[in-house]
Amino acid sequence: MPTSYFSFKNSFYTSLFAAAVCFAAYTCIFSFRKAFNVASYDGYEVAGLNYKVVLVITQVAGYMLSKFYGIKFISEMKRDGRGKLILLLVGISWFAWLLFALIPPPYNFWVLMLNGFPLGMLWGVVFSYVEGRKATDFIGAALAVSFIFGSGIAKSVAQAVMTNWGVTEYWMPFVTALIFFFPLLLFVYLLEKIPPPDASDVAQRTERLPMAAADRKAFLKVFLPGIILLVLVYIFVTVLREVRDSFMADMWRASGEEFLPGVFAKTETLISITILAMIAGISVRDCSPTYNEFKPRIFRVGYCKDSWKEPPILSLSAIPRNFFICTSSSGTSFSISFSFSVKTTPS
Repeated sequence: MPTSYFSFKNSFYTSLFAAAVCFAAYTCIFSFRKAFNVASYDGYEVAGLNYKVVLVITQVAGYMLSKFYGIKFISEMKRDGRGKLILLLVGISWFAWLLFALIPPPYNFWVLMLNGFPLGMLWGVVFSYVEGRKATDFIGAALAVSFIFGSGIAKSVAQAVMTNWGVTEYWMPFVTALIFFFPLLLFVYLLEKIPPPDASDVAQRTERLPMAAADRKAFLKVFLPGIILLVLVYIFVTVLREVRDSFMADMWRASGEEFLPGVFAKTETLISITILAMIAGISVRDCSPTYNEFKPRIFRVGYCKDSWKEPPILSLSAIPRNFFICTSSSGTSFSISFSFSVKTTPS
């Protein structure tokens, strides 16, 4: 049976709807990953290491491994059944929290690998609903900011669950995920109602199709040096973010200041608004075959299946200014953004 989509007067309202739904859906998904960080998990060690540190490392390891597997899995993913796939991956991570509660500590640390692995692929699945559009940058920015907002909301709800309901820190991740699961059902339904890219989107961004192994190899052959540099930068940024995000509650406790459950949602909401304002201030200029020279703006390298015969050769003609990186990979799309003065010449 063909999928029925919501209808909007123009692409602007479609983009707003898509941005709001993706933001809300990924906020709910983040509760399955980040809620546990609000607890201290004192009193245990694993191989001489602090128990909570081991939990964070184990989850991040699962998350990292899923990114490598996701290169194949997400790029080959079909459009049909994505909503069910989201619920399946979330369900696996939720089951891991049930095991975490039932297995005595510290012998339950390994289940964080089971939790992190499926969650690591969900960004690509959610982003596949909005790729290949004129407004993908705007929607992607909203989706990226949900990292910050979702983490704060998850921690505040988790702290409230322990403080107000008397739930132990080992059952807290499972109960918090339960609270967010029902809103997630609604937002997954709404994701399925996002209209596909229209003719003007396809004309500007090309149609996004599943990427076969040969296409991935061809892509890497052209862009591997840039991808390596981007990944290295992103690793360092991610390490800083993970340390701050995973041990924020511990920093509050170590400071001696009393904090209420709502403090995480409050601080992260303010940061989310600030980041959105900063992103909105960045001028974006689309790359098209008719442009052969760009001023220092945001520059995108876009991949589409039919464009491999003549990939562009990039020459950086200026030192980076206002260095900014925004990457996203899903389906057959891969976008890289720089603030460089760039020239393109055909191969």
